[in-house]
Order: sequence, then structure tokens, then C-alpha cells
Amino acid sequence: MTARNVALEQNGPPPEIRFADLLPQVIRHAVLILLVVLLLAPLVWLLMTAFKPYPELFLRPPEVLPKNGTLVNFSEGWAIGGGKGIQDSIIVSTLSTVLCLVLGFPAAYALARRFPPHGQLSFTILSLRMTPPIVPVIGVYILFQQLSLFGMSRFNLLAEGLAFPEGPVVLPDGDLALVEISRGTVTRAGSDGRTHVLAEPGGGPNGAALGPDGALYICNNGGFSWQRDDGWRPIGKAPDNRGGRIERVDIGTGKVEVLYDRGGGEPLCAPNDIVFDRHGGFYFTDHGHRDGRRVDFGAVFYARADGSLIRQVAFPIGPNGIGLSPDGARLYVAETSSGRLWAYPVVAPGALGAVAWPSPTGSDLVAALPGFWRFDCLAVEEGFAIAIATLRLGGIVAVSPAGALVERIAIDDSYTTNICFGGPGRRTAFLTLSSTGRLVS
Repeated sequence: MTARNVALEQNGPPPEIRFADLLPQVIRHAVLILLVVLLLAPLVWLLMTAFKPYPELFLRPPEVLPKNGTLVNFSEGWAIGGGKGIQDSIIVSTLSTVLCLVLGFPAAYALARRFPPHGQLSFTILSLRMTPPIVPVIGVYILFQQLSLFGMSRFNLLAEGLAFPEGPVVLPDGDLALVEISRGTVTRAGSDGRTHVLAEPGGGPNGAALGPDGALYICNNGGFSWQRDDGWRPIGKAPDNRGGRIERVDIGTGKVEVLYDRGGGEPLCAPNDIVFDRHGGFYFTDHGHRDGRRVDFGAVFYARADGSLIRQVAFPIGPNGIGLSPDGARLYVAETSSGRLWAYPVVAPGALGAVAWPSPTGSDLVAALPGFWRFDCLAVEEGFAIAIATLRLGGIVAVSPAGALVERIAIDDSYTTNICFGGPGRRTAFLTLSSTGRLVS
């Protein structure tokens, strides 16, 4: 007689292990795992925000980490919409937890029935041992998401073959208007990928915005000289540059009307980007031009859409991108050469508050990322985050109104020049990849 038979004869048959008896353990384990995932979310966010923007991180000192990803900024990042990375991690972690339990439960339950009376213990051990895959799943997900391995594209190509596209604008019918700076045209891109010229203002049409009257308002920099060794690259002021101007383009007829070519008593130099306020006026940046050893400083202007008023509201500054917070209380200006984002308080339509000396621009510094960043145009999200197109390290950087880095999306074009939002809830980003002549979403 075997030892097991003796035990059966002395103790009787072991109690039947039922699913209902084990279900409370499953629930307890699942709740515990989800709580651990939620507690780890800030750490996941910290790692994502710290590592995504820095492909050269291992060549740089580690002090970049506290600036761009801190637990203090976790709640802020979530609140302004930058928590998408956190949400993605939690979703993937939760699904992987459920998957582990679904795959592990049958094995544990079968063993519990096969080897009583230690079934409860074996089920507990197996269930707990099924949870470690959560951690590598999170890591692999982040790695695949950020590095786009196996040829996975994160963008939809909407148009290509464009001559240094800029200034994307979502039109009422869902098509996009954009400018081609090198061609001197305003171009419509349809959902079918086809493009056709809307207007030919000439010079260097740059930033664009849809006005309250349904017309397009264009910042025209007058024109660049170009180098085309490996894609499009502006290298200076064009010899035939006749000066900058603000133009109104009728979308239906293609008629181009010059609204302003002077501001503050001076000729406009190189208008670059534009944003309308809720009062029907618009702010625009004049980037200035470099001509040999001579540099024209830039400025920010405010103007009315009917051509009746223009005034300089900020000087000196080297401005490029411009945007308003959703509540209209702050005007954001991106500076290219310094790689800084500035903010001015809006005290009235066309009137900005000033920060006391020693601010070099009369504004508050919002963000200045470490490393050699060059900022181009920007767009402000509904959640108040500021999405900035970056040059050299091509891509999009999203920062909070307090300057915390929320997200970094790397793009294979060192001249990622502009971004706008559209679609349902303005949740789709449209980007111009200018060096390679592409429009993507």
C-alpha cells in the first residue's frame, strides 16, 4: 500500500477544489497587480519623458533627468493631456495582467485538482509567478512605440513631392491648405493624396491661418535662397527678395491681396507665423533676416484682418512659431536660434503685458530644453500643452504651460517645421516635413 493510499484511508478523500473556492484569490491577485501597475505608472512616465527626447542620452550627464521628468510633474503631465503615455502603459499593463491570469489560471486550476491537498498553495504560487511578464511587456511596448521597430510607421503620408511645405491649415471641408515656400504657392491637399495650387503669391509664403471671413491669411517672408544637397534647406535671403508682407488669399478664386508690408513704421522683414484671437485680429511673428554679417532683429505684431491697424507688440526677439492658449490669456512665441519658448500675458486684444528687466524679450521663459534644439512653429492643444516643431533634432516636442516636457516624438526629417490640429475634437496632428517635402498626420 502506498503512502498516498494510507493517507487516503486515514484522512478520507481530499475536499473537492471548486472554481468558486479559487475565484476570491483570482480577484485578490488581479486587484493587487493593478494597484502595483498604478503605482508604477509615474515611474513609467518618468522613464518615457526622460529617455524619449535624448537619443544621445548615454553620451550626456544624467542631470537632464530631473529637468524633464520628475514625479512632481506627474500630475501636471496627466492633467494637460500628456498622460497619454501613462494611459497607454496602464492599458497595456492591465491587458497583459489579464492575459497572464487567463493563461495561468487553467494550468494552476488543473494542478490544484491533480495534486491535492496542496492545490490552494500551488494555485497561489503559480498565479503570482504568472505576473512578472507585466514588466517586460511595458518595456517592449515602450521600445516598439518609440523606435518604430519592424518598419511600423506612426504617421499617415498625405502628400509628398512638395517644395518645402509649411503652414498647414485644416479647411472647413476637411482638406488641408499649406504653403510651398520654394515654389511660392498656396496648395490644397485632398484626402485622396492629390494636390493642386490654390494661389501663387510668389516670394516665400510661410505661416498661414484661416481668418474669420473664411479667407487664408499668409505670412510671406519674401523668399529664401536654397540648397538641395540632400533635401530642401534654406540658406539665406533670396537675391530677388522684395521684402515681407501679410497677404489675404481668397480660397475660392485664388486672388491674393497684400494687407500689410510695413509695421511700426518699419518695412516688414520676414513674417513667419500667424494666429487669430477670438476678437478677429491676429498676432504674427517677423523672424527677421540674416544677410551676410547683417542681421535684422525680429518682432511680434498685432493686426486687424481688414487692413486697418497694425502695431508692434514685442521687440526685440527672434520669433518663429506663435500660438494662443485656449483661454486667450497667454501668447506663446518660439525662438529658433535660442531654442526657447516664451510667454506673454495678454491684457487686451493686441496688448501684451511685459516682464521687468532682465528678461531679454520682455516675456516669461516657459521652456529651454538641454541640448542643441531649434524651435520652429507651434500649435497649442486643447489641454493647454504646447506642441513645438523642432529643427535639427527633427520632431515634435510637447511641453506644459509650466515648462515640463510632456512628450517627444522623433521624426526622420531634420526640418519638421510646422504642426496644426484638426479632425474630431482636434485630436489629429498634421505636420509638414519640409526637407523631404511631405505632409503627414
